[in-house]
Amino acid sequence: MNNLDITGLKKSPAIVDGLKQLLADYHIFYATLRGFHWNVKSSAFFALHEMFESLYNGVSIVIDDIAERLLQLDETPENQIALLATQAKIVAKGHPESSDKMIEHTLEDMKYLISATRSLLVLTDEAGDDTTNDLLMGHLKTFEKQVWMLNSTRVK
Repeated sequence: MNNLDITGLKKSPAIVDGLKQLLADYHIFYATLRGFHWNVKSSAFFALHEMFESLYNGVSIVIDDIAERLLQLDETPENQIALLATQAKIVAKGHPESSDKMIEHTLEDMKYLISATRSLLVLTDEAGDDTTNDLLMGHLKTFEKQVWMLNSTRVK
């Protein structure tokens, strides 16, 4: 008897594929945030250095949550960076970049991740997969708040 037999959930290949896509994208986003944290140079260095660290720490939790959900769905989460990089739709960002560019790239990636999460939420809702839905909604709430905060750092 597998985990799905116990929970009564019928596994959806589309949800599994969506989770695997998010996992790949979050891995690349994590690596980009770490690079920004290491390489930021700005008069606001301390605030930005700390902010990027906070963001990548949060993303590491998201990565772990998605991987564990895949395991609960009797799937094996990918962990090979080379494969994740080829699967990801997010492109790793280079360095050195200005702090304004770092924030701009971070916002672009976050907006993509929010959109991808919303698309997957439609599938989890239709499938009655409340557990995956709840997991994704928690991350969505956090990311939407972070986008608002990052947008607030930019001078218009």
